[in-house]
Amino acid sequence: EPIDFGPAPNPYACTAIEKLPPYRWLSRVWGHVAAAHIPFDWLKDVIFNSYAATYACNLTEMRHPLPKYKSLSDFFLRPLKEGVRQIDADSEAALVSPVDG
Repeated sequence: EPIDFGPAPNPYACTAIEKLPPYRWLSRVWGHVAAAHIPFDWLKDVIFNSYAATYACNLTEMRHPLPKYKSLSDFFLRPLKEGVRQIDADSEAALVSPVDG
């Protein structure tokens, strides 16, 4: 049975929602924020632990301790310990996702 999603949205409203926010500018600003060097270990603790709590990152899988990561971008791209997140290559239903959560 098909799902009824209600009436179609107004195409003008959809276009405005897609075009009005400055996505390219916001993306560039966020890129600079994420790449900014965090100078203090206590500040790294606060930022990285907040990020990890928000996005359900498993910090026990990290290869290095938090102070080693210099920016939020470094933390986001952190290497994992060997052997965590094993992939069952024999399974036909295997789905690989390189993200936390």
